[in-house]
Amino acid sequence: MAASTWQTNATAVSTARAGACADLAGAAARLSTRAQSYTKAAADYTATDQHGAVQFTVLVPR
Repeated sequence: MAASTWQTNATAVSTARAGACADLAGAAARLSTRAQSYTKAAADYTATDQHGAVQFTVLVPR
């Protein structure tokens, strides 16, 4: 028995939805990974900056 036009369209929409959901999940995962990298970089920068400030005040007393 041949599928009706409605069934064919419903299948196509369902397939497209599944692909879009997978693409969105992948993009969200990449965004999360990038955000974690930026958070780590900010923490590292802050620690380095604070260490540099301490070293500077040791070398150049007020």
